[in-house]
Amino acid sequence: MPNIAIQIYHGKFEGLIRVEVEFDSEKEANEFVPLGWMGKEMTNLPIARDGKLLDLTSEKFEENLNKR
Repeated sequence: MPNIAIQIYHGKFEGLIRVEVEFDSEKEANEFVPLGWMGKEMTNLPIARDGKLLDLTSEKFEENLNKR
């Protein structure tokens, strides 16, 4: 079973709720079927990582939030 963490953002990043799923193996990751309440995959978006998220302007944040 993967490790699942939910992050809910407020303030400047209001509206972003991120679910991080960690796996013990690549096989486990490839076999994972997202749960029905999980949104779109956003691994490759800047809003997927806190380090990149902090560098986004408000406009870029909104643009990325709407991509998911």
